[in-house]
Parts: sequence; C-alpha cells; structure tokens
Amino acid sequence: MRPRLIRPVARHGACSLAIVGTLTLVLAAGCGGGGDRLTRDELIEEADATCAEFDQQIEDVQEPESLEDIERYVQEIRPIVEEGTDELDALEPPEELEDSYDDWIEATRSGVDRFDELEEAAASGDEQRIQEVLQGAGEGGEEANRLAQELGFQECGDD
Repeated sequence: MRPRLIRPVARHGACSLAIVGTLTLVLAAGCGGGGDRLTRDELIEEADATCAEFDQQIEDVQEPESLEDIERYVQEIRPIVEEGTDELDALEPPEELEDSYDDWIEATRSGVDRFDELEEAAASGDEQRIQEVLQGAGEGGEEANRLAQELGFQECGDD
C-alpha cells in the first residue's frame, strides 16, 4: 500500500484537509501471511504484492468530499488497513531483518491507532483537532515509510 502525498479533501472554505494522503500514508506503511522465515527477496516480493493489493482497495473507496464525510471514509478504510497490516505482520522476515521489520509493523500500527481519534474529531466537527491528528499520523507515516524503504520495499513505503 503506497502512501499518497497530502492533498486537499474539502474544496470549499478554509478547510484544506490532508485526510486521504495522511491516512494512506499510515496504511501504506503496513500490508502477507507466513509461517516459515522468508528470504529477503521473498519478503520484499510478498510484502510489496500485499501492499499493492491493499493500496488498490483503498483507492477504490470514494475520497471524502467534506469535513462531514471524513467519518465515513475512516470507517470504510479502517478494515482494509487493519487487514493489510495483519497480513504483513504474519510474514516471517529473515532473522537479520526481524528487528527492523518489527519496528516497521509497530510504526504502521501506531498510525492505525489514530483512526479512532480522527473519527471522533470528525464526528464532533473539530477541524483543529482533525488537523492535529493528521499531522501526528503524517509524521508516523513518514517514519514507517522510511523504515519500509530501508527494508527494500518498493510498493510499501513508496511515495
């Protein structure tokens, strides 16, 4: 699942939210199923294939058109992101990459945890809080992307 750069969500008024980009940044950081340890090349191939699959599912969800639409968007993409992250977490990286891989999964999951905060802020119409949550999620997504790139992924963590 590739992250997208931040782009405006609401095209009216002063509200220029970074929802789609930031949320997919969170998603993009994490996406496979395993049992046996994979080689580095197998890990990259499986993770990138999974990220590409889940990225497409996210792209198929209609992007939010307004502040009021953010809550719906989060509710629709949350299960996609959680499933993708769970599949990635199930992969068994080679021992030499295990710590870095675990750090990447942890960074991805911390971004997923921000969905509740974003959903609450959207439900209350708190635009300032939405911006704060997105900023925090964006920073976490950038870290997850950096880790993904260090691991050698092309689809996961790719801007």
